[in-house]
Amino acid sequence: MLITPLNSDLGVLFLQSYTTDSISDIFTDFIKSFFSKQGIYNKARVEKFVPKQIAEEFKNNCQVKRFTFSNRFILSEMTNEPINYDLEEFVIKVEVVSKNGLPKKSLPNWIKTIGDIFVSKKQLSEFNKGKVHLKNKNKESSFEINSKNIDIKPIIYLENRIDIGDDGLPNFKQLSKYCLDLLQNEIIPEMYCTNEVQEH
Repeated sequence: MLITPLNSDLGVLFLQSYTTDSISDIFTDFIKSFFSKQGIYNKARVEKFVPKQIAEEFKNNCQVKRFTFSNRFILSEMTNEPINYDLEEFVIKVEVVSKNGLPKKSLPNWIKTIGDIFVSKKQLSEFNKGKVHLKNKNKESSFEINSKNIDIKPIIYLENRIDIGDDGLPNFKQLSKYCLDLLQNEIIPEMYCTNEVQEH
């Protein structure tokens, strides 16, 4: 759902993801190009936005459950012993699990602490891929670990908000109403009022 009010330089885009994979990167690139006209205005800037109420709900109920890391190794990198297959590759996967769950506010410190652990002569922070897995009530979501930006945005789960069919698809009529209510009651008062203050 895309909302572009007249006489405003701010729009709102709702994106739904059925899995941990997201189309947001592809679609936002399209939006940037679509809302651009050479010589008149530049490409649109897309930023993630979460209403404060939902962000607080996520913050208060969210815990860090586990970290996962994976990296490709050439066999010769893993041993000092002479071997016959120098080009043999392995993928080493490491999972670090919190038994009781860690508070989200301590995430930056734990990423650094766990990232300093060495596995096969390599720090986990240097592995090709790293993810942090957060649990909010009964739902788990994962985010790429990026040392430059660990500001994790909350996810709005549709379960218990609208009906979900046996095929995993939402009731789109209810979904549309939920998005419009969220827009009217949470997003517009917060986002557009903030923008007006900045302009003045």
